[in-house]
Amino acid sequence: VTVTSNDAVFTIVDQPDDFTLDPGQEVQFTVEIDTDVRKRVSTGTVHITSDDPDENDYDFVMRAKGVIAP
Repeated sequence: VTVTSNDAVFTIVDQPDDFTLDPGQEVQFTVEIDTDVRKRVSTGTVHITSDDPDENDYDFVMRAKGVIAP
């Protein structure tokens, strides 16, 4: 699992170093955003690689906007 971002505010934490999943299995990982983002929109893409010959890799897009607490 990898993440790319327009300004490097997203980080993947808490994921296994290396894993292989059998059918029906799942794995969890956490994506954090730098909380020092001040009123700007950040985007990123999480990429999950698949070595299953009949399944493509999977990407999903993240979007976050930092706000300053009142």
